[in-house]
Amino acid sequence: MPEPTALDALDAVVRDGRIVLVEPDGAHVRAVDVETGEVRWRAPTHVTPDAAVIHDLGEGHLLIQLPSRLVTVDVATGRVLAEREGLRGWRFVFRNAGACALNGECDFAPIACDDGRPLGPTLSLRVDEWSHFEGGSYEVVCGGERRVIGRAGSLSLYVVETEEPPEVVAIADDGTVRWRDAGVACEACAPLGVGVSPDGSLCWTSDATERSLVVRAFDCATGRPRFSHGAPIPDGHRAVVGWVESPPGLLVSVASASGPGRATRLSVEGDERWSRDLAAGTLGVTEGLVVSSHPVALAGVERVARLRGRDGAVLEAEAAGGRDLRAVEGTLRFVPSGGSSERGGARVPPLRVFRFERDRGGSRALLGGRPVLELPGDGWVLAEHRSGERAWLVVAEDRGDRPDRVHVLRSGPDAGTRSEDAAR
Repeated sequence: MPEPTALDALDAVVRDGRIVLVEPDGAHVRAVDVETGEVRWRAPTHVTPDAAVIHDLGEGHLLIQLPSRLVTVDVATGRVLAEREGLRGWRFVFRNAGACALNGECDFAPIACDDGRPLGPTLSLRVDEWSHFEGGSYEVVCGGERRVIGRAGSLSLYVVETEEPPEVVAIADDGTVRWRDAGVACEACAPLGVGVSPDGSLCWTSDATERSLVVRAFDCATGRPRFSHGAPIPDGHRAVVGWVESPPGLLVSVASASGPGRATRLSVEGDERWSRDLAAGTLGVTEGLVVSSHPVALAGVERVARLRGRDGAVLEAEAAGGRDLRAVEGTLRFVPSGGSSERGGARVPPLRVFRFERDRGGSRALLGGRPVLELPGDGWVLAEHRSGERAWLVVAEDRGDRPDRVHVLRSGPDAGTRSEDAAR
């Protein structure tokens, strides 16, 4: 096996077969081909920070967060799409259905997904309390809901709790607030219970309380309520509300490990087309279901029942088989369990060819049961890239106060088949 390649970076991600990294001095972002090591492009940040976090805005755009600057680049070309002054403190990007926001501990900043520009001012979230004085500083505890509903025409819609109760806020491309309303917001939002129809006409939120699920559908352009739908939910439930195109309307599906589940099909007017009971641990879905891209796995779902759109008849059932049920870019699917995440929070799928053992006291990568990289401390997987019979493993090594070291390892020509070690 060839010796691994090493690159230094303040942060790095892998997209489209390229390692996109912020150089050690922070002054440039560059993309390196995983397979060849060739530099594909290099773009300036116009600052020299000592830390960085790379966020995924979707559609091939990355937001580079630096302590004093935000820079958006196109992964394919390296073109700088936008630059602006940065926010205090580090953020995570929330995105769903074409809308994005930067989420902080006590603030929520709606941004445009195409270039990361701000959509109006940053919103201050509700402060629950001030703690008593400890260790020389006061601690601010912030609570309340914050969700990205999606994009409808020229509006980006969010659930935000700046004060009680939370509101749905609709923001235009120029940053002006078109409308805001607490009546259609959720106070205990179901993770996969908000969304917007593909044509941008119907939006919805869902409250998942201890014993009931309440879906509120409304006009995206005005906030005018269209209908509400309530359903009882058992203990240990998993609720999903999504859009189905033909015939147009919503699917409300609830699964429970402790008792029967239920799937209900609603029209755009809120009329019930059909409803079907399901066995414990079963989630019902119909063909073409589009859901929120919330990153959590739906624990407790043992199988997915594929239902016929016109009447809810069960066509087939797929068992989890040790896999996780996740929403991947708006589609519910079973994916291999495990995996890790980037510094910016994006999920990295589990390995198929290599194996990685993470430990703050010493991490290592293995191939076919044999160590191929040993680190003195913490490390994490950025990606396993596969092409033909070869595979590349990209690992970031934490080096404390120094920039990360990014290692690129290549397997031999037998990488197209899974090793016994990787298959476990």
